Order: sequence, then C-alpha cells, then structure tokens
Amino acid sequence: MSLWSFIEERCKAKGIKPFDLVDEGISSASLYRMQDGGTPGERIKNKLSAALGCSIGEINEVISQTDQTTPFGETVKKTKKKESIMATVDKLEKMVSEKPYVTPEPADEEPAEVFTDEPETDTDSMVLAVKEYKEQWRNKIIKQLTEADLATTVEEFWREIGKEFAKEVL
Repeated sequence: MSLWSFIEERCKAKGIKPFDLVDEGISSASLYRMQDGGTPGERIKNKLSAALGCSIGEINEVISQTDQTTPFGETVKKTKKKESIMATVDKLEKMVSEKPYVTPEPADEEPAEVFTDEPETDTDSMVLAVKEYKEQWRNKIIKQLTEADLATTVEEFWREIGKEFAKEVL
C-alpha cells in the first residue's frame, strides 16, 4: 500500500477528503508530492499522524513498504505509472474548459515545503525534548535525594549530582 492510499483510506474512515488535511496545516504542495509518491519529512509525518489519528510508526511502516532496496544497497522508490501523453492532454483540456486559471497574488501563495533527507528542526519537538531532559534530571535528583544518607550535606549532594551530569555530557 502506498502512503497516498493509506492517507485516502484514513480520510475515508474519518469522513473527510485527503485535501481537507490542508486545514490541519499540511500544505497542498506536500499533499501533491505525497500523491506522486514523495516521502514527507518528520514535521509533516507528525501533522499527518495527528490529523489521521494514527502513529508515526504506522506512517513509517507504509513508507518502508513502498521503498525497495537493490542488491547494491540503493533505495528505489516505487512510482506511479506514467499516463500516456494523450490522457494528459485530455485532462488539461477538461481543466481548461471547466474553469480558467487565475494567477494568485504573491501574498496568497503558500510556500512549498522542501522534502529532504536532513532532519527538520521543529521548535515544538525541541521544546518537548528539553522538557523530557529536565524531567529525567528531576527524577535522578529525587532518586538520589531519597537514597542519600542522612549525614550527607547539601554540598556533597549537589557535588554528586554534578559528577553524574558531567559523566553524561562529557
């Protein structure tokens, strides 16, 4: 199953159309790219999982099923079968006869999202990571405090915490 088929299936179950996901913050350019077999970045995967009510793991599983690896270790993406030139001409003719295209004003255009292999920096995920890191350290401090000997001074206690922190970051 392709990612686009998965999106269509989930949208149908929710009673919406795939391009209604634009209301969830996914650009139409991203949706078209996924429709053509493109792979979204992490930020789009997060938005998709929230909008479709599924996990990012499910999305990654679908994406991994659409990729193939050659014996040489290269990853090849499955692509849609190309239409004949005449079928494309017929589609264009139908589109032109239905509604003329109006060039949008530059302010109305939505910037296209770039799909790259580089990790995206998402402020929300970075804030979440910092909160999780603080929570881990808070739990370590509480654990050491509860396990500390009653004769331990505050200075000794913080010195031990500092040693543990230094081991982790150095």
